[in-house]
Amino acid sequence: MISSIKYQGGFIVSSGIAAISLSPVLFILASGMNADPDIWSHLKQYVLPGLLKNTAILVVIVLVIFAAESWLRRKQQFFNRGGHQPVQRKRLNGFGHFLASAFCSTVLLVSFVIPVIQLLYWTAKAFAFEFGTHYIRLVANTFFLGLMGTAVTLAVALILAYSGRRMTDLKTGMAAKLSLSGYALPGTVLAVGMVHGVTWLDNGVTGTMDMLGIQLPGTLLQGSLVLLPVCYMIRFLAVGYNPVFSHMTRLTPSIDEAARLMKVTGAALVSKIHLPLIHRGMVTGGILVLVGMIPVGFLTFIGRSKKQHVPEG
Repeated sequence: MISSIKYQGGFIVSSGIAAISLSPVLFILASGMNADPDIWSHLKQYVLPGLLKNTAILVVIVLVIFAAESWLRRKQQFFNRGGHQPVQRKRLNGFGHFLASAFCSTVLLVSFVIPVIQLLYWTAKAFAFEFGTHYIRLVANTFFLGLMGTAVTLAVALILAYSGRRMTDLKTGMAAKLSLSGYALPGTVLAVGMVHGVTWLDNGVTGTMDMLGIQLPGTLLQGSLVLLPVCYMIRFLAVGYNPVFSHMTRLTPSIDEAARLMKVTGAALVSKIHLPLIHRGMVTGGILVLVGMIPVGFLTFIGRSKKQHVPEG
C-alpha cells in the first residue's frame, strides 16, 4: 500500500497542482452564475458568461496542442553531456547581409526602441506632476509582491518538473499540462474565481469556529497576502515551468541513479544535485515570471476588495 502511494506520488502531486490551477473556473461554475445582489452580480450576469465561453475554448485548444506535442515527442530525449562544439558563425555577404540587418533592426525598433522612447516621453511629460515620495512605497510593494509570487511559482514549477521527471506516464503528463492551463484564463475569471473560493473557505472556517464557540476577529484569507501569491502562481506557472522543465530534461538518468547509490533521494536529491545543475533555468524562469507579474494589477485590486491594508502594487 505504501509503495503504491509512493509510486503514484508524481501523479498525486501533479493532480493537486492541476486542481489548484483550475479552481477559479470550478468555483465560478459551482456558484451557478446566479445574479446574487452583491458586488459581483454585474460580472456574473453580463461579463463572466462570455469570458467563460472563451476560456473553455482556449483551454481546449491548449490541451489539444499539449497532447499533440507530448505524443510527437514521446520517445525523444535530450541530454546535456557537455563537450559540445560551439556554433560556427556564418558571415553573410551582399544583399543577404543587408536583408538580415534590416530585419533584425526592424524587430528591435518596433518591439523595444520605439516603445521605450514613447514611455520615456510620457514619463518626462508627467514626472513633475505625478512623481512623489509615495512612488517609492508603490515600487517597493510591487517588487515585494512580485518576488513573493515568483518564489511560490518557481517552487511549484520545480516540484511539477521533478514529478514529471520521476513519472513519465500519460496521466501524470496530462495532469502537468492541466496545471499550466491557468495562463489561458482571463484575468477577471481568475481573480473573481479565487475570491469566490476564498470566500467559501472563509465562511466555512468562520461557521466551524462559531459552532465551537470561538469568535474570529474577521476573515482569514480574504484580502490577505496569502491569496495573491497563489493567484500569481496559477497565472504564471506556465511561464516559470517551461525553462525549469527544459533544463531538468537535459539531466541524464545516470545522475539520479548515482545519487541513489549514495543514498541521496527525495528533497536532498533535488536541492543538492538538481538545483545546482538547473540554476540557469531557475533564473530564467524567475526573470520571466517577475517581468510578467509586475504590470498585473487586477489581482491586487480585486484581492483587497474586502480589506484595505494589503500593499498596493
